[in-house]
Amino acid sequence: MRTLFAVAVLCLVASAADARPRHHHRHHHHARQAAAPPVAGRPAPCRGIPWCGCWLRLRYGLADTRLNLARAWAGLGSPAKVCRPGLVAVWPHHVGEITECLGGGMVRMISGNDGNAVRDRVRPLGRATLRAL
Repeated sequence: MRTLFAVAVLCLVASAADARPRHHHRHHHHARQAAAPPVAGRPAPCRGIPWCGCWLRLRYGLADTRLNLARAWAGLGSPAKVCRPGLVAVWPHHVGEITECLGGGMVRMISGNDGNAVRDRVRPLGRATLRAL
């Protein structure tokens, strides 16, 4: 009987040890899709700086290093009201190119410095500014 009790206690301890805390993210998950694997890492010219703006600047072949800062993209091109592929989505601390408009405020976009990699994934637009270049 003691052996049976000891086995039951060990099973309970083992199952409790497997319970992992769940992380809460501020992103909306209702339309979440699996993120694509990283496309590439930080380009050499972007070393030592926050690099989403730098990566996009290099993607478009632009020389203006002020665009290394994400928020600087808000002054480039012209404002866009309707989502469409090719637009640039600008947040105060992130910028990327929209590749697909999914509706419901969700887009697929490619951007640098997304989890320290270049990724193509679904994101909520939230309060992003849309710019046509």
